Amino acid sequence: MLSLHLGRLPVLLLWICLAFVTRVKALTGDSSCYEQLPYVSFCINATVENDLITYQLTNKLDPPEKVGWMGIGFGVQMTKTHMVVLWKNGDNSMTVSHRYAMYYMEPYVLKDPPRVAKPVEPKLSAWHPQNSTTFAFQIPYNQTHPEKKLIWAYGRGRPSGESYNSHIYRHTAIGYFDIDLTKGISGEPVKKPTTKPSTGKDDKHPAAGGKTNPGTPQPSTPKHDTHGKTVLVHAFLLTLGFLVFLPIGVLTGRWTRTISPIWFKVHWILNWALALPVILIGWVLGPIAVNQRNGPHFSDSHKAWGTVIVSVYLVQVLLGRHIHNRRAERIPSVKLNRPAGNITHVVLGLFILGISFVQVKTGLDKLQRSSEFMKTAEWGSRLWNFWVVAVPFIYVVGLYFLPKQFQQERAGALPDTDGGYVILSETSQTPTNRLVFEARDQDLEDVRKPLNQS
Repeated sequence: MLSLHLGRLPVLLLWICLAFVTRVKALTGDSSCYEQLPYVSFCINATVENDLITYQLTNKLDPPEKVGWMGIGFGVQMTKTHMVVLWKNGDNSMTVSHRYAMYYMEPYVLKDPPRVAKPVEPKLSAWHPQNSTTFAFQIPYNQTHPEKKLIWAYGRGRPSGESYNSHIYRHTAIGYFDIDLTKGISGEPVKKPTTKPSTGKDDKHPAAGGKTNPGTPQPSTPKHDTHGKTVLVHAFLLTLGFLVFLPIGVLTGRWTRTISPIWFKVHWILNWALALPVILIGWVLGPIAVNQRNGPHFSDSHKAWGTVIVSVYLVQVLLGRHIHNRRAERIPSVKLNRPAGNITHVVLGLFILGISFVQVKTGLDKLQRSSEFMKTAEWGSRLWNFWVVAVPFIYVVGLYFLPKQFQQERAGALPDTDGGYVILSETSQTPTNRLVFEARDQDLEDVRKPLNQS
């Protein structure tokens, strides 16, 4: 009998070893941190064990009394992404709310989410500094489509109540993480992230270059990656094209067309030679940035309107070229009514300027929702606030020259090959090579009389 049990002992030991190995392999996960000191320092720790994922969300800069809520979403952007939002109540209980956003507004409540999360007590580790806040929850592991990209957000405003469908106030900061839940985190050495020296008091935090526990997934702090640089260049080029080159080109025409014969050259250089390549390159970088995050195209109004505005701008360029070619061919236009093409050109130009200000503002709002670009967006918003008032004001003041412009056009003035205006009528007593800019009001009256008689 004893020999029978001894014969089964190797099998029993093998079974115990296999169970232990399976247990070790089942423990996987990943962690990451985003830091933009002194504004934001946010970390996510994800651990997969027994078909469950434990997510720990840590706000390293704010104590619990200053944190209203924290949450993550399983996707690449806010819209059309399932989210889990958590907040702590006055009785120290935790509320978990499943949300889903169709637009860039408060996500609506999901009463029947595809995976149900439940709050758990966070396992504090050495890299959680003092006066930080950590919320944790567990959710079933989606083995068919495991999470690879996460969005995160937190707000300092406490939700309106303890119920899962309470109103959530606007976020204070947001961002995104790339995670790999297949990483082994037990018995495998983890490389210490390379970051700037920390000025905080907790020298054990990985960001401060201190020692960490190799058995715990260590957070890394992402910097501006290729996607971030692409977004910034996209924003800079389109702002330069639509809100610098185009407005200055329009204001040049409004203020100097009755004063100097070189206005058209300046107008052409700014609105076509400089603006066109800058706008096209900036627009192309938009879809490139979306592809870098595997995001959907035309998923919000900013992406859709961007394509519309660029298309209208190209039509405006072609229309302006057509008008200039007709004038270069010396096609007379001495009627009192203005050609429809000219009116359309002016209306389209003003429409492009107006909608461009709105488009840049929506872009700044999107940047401001991301902690990565928050500071850049704040500076851009200050400049936008000034420029959106300055450009219309300067244009309206320039309307003072409009009567003089109409007076010159009724006299039959069209641009010559050098960009100036000459008198078209061969019967005029005023020399045909004399610029209207240099003509006196009496000369214009002398020109108008024979034109009216003809």
